[in-house]
Amino acid sequence: MDAGPDRPTDAGIDRGDAGIDRGMEARPDVGMEAPAEMRPEPPPEVAPEPPRDAGREVVDTGPAINGCLRANWTIAVNNICDTPDCAGLTADRRDPQGAIDGDPVTRYSTGRPQGSPVDDEMVTVDFGATVTISGIRLVSDNGDGAVAYRVEYSTNGTLWRRFVPDVAGPGGDILPITFPTTDMRAVRVLQTGTSATNWWSIHELTLTNCVN
Repeated sequence: MDAGPDRPTDAGIDRGDAGIDRGMEARPDVGMEAPAEMRPEPPPEVAPEPPRDAGREVVDTGPAINGCLRANWTIAVNNICDTPDCAGLTADRRDPQGAIDGDPVTRYSTGRPQGSPVDDEMVTVDFGATVTISGIRLVSDNGDGAVAYRVEYSTNGTLWRRFVPDVAGPGGDILPITFPTTDMRAVRVLQTGTSATNWWSIHELTLTNCVN
């Protein structure tokens, strides 16, 4: 028998259905939301790390002190000019500050003959900060310079050290004193000689090759 063109078979329908089924099986999740228990959890929130200085009190210490500037120096002496001979002297001719004020006319003076058995004749200058120097210079006049001297230094202004070998020797009115380049906070000069007629006076104390 001749099937003829008017009798379609079921083959096309079956193939179409099969095509639809295959498409649905290939994309099962299209348009569907995954169950809540299958969703990945978001990463935990991490608190920002506090600044390194958090909780610390910030103190403004101001500008650094320049120990090479005499304005930052302080001076201490073992003998003040308090003898009867000092009574007629003005303060700028006897007080310790006269040795470090930058004025060669003013001076510090002990007011007693050098080597008097009252106390060590000693002048200490604290620079207010650590400096590096290779010497000091003492200026006096009229024979009032130290007859002899020894120099010591301190790195903290409290504990004192002698140079090795000793920095010591005969004195004079113009007295440049050199020593190995040294870091120090303070320096002190001891007058170790004897004079029956001359006081010990210092018109100026200066530093050699000072580096702050």
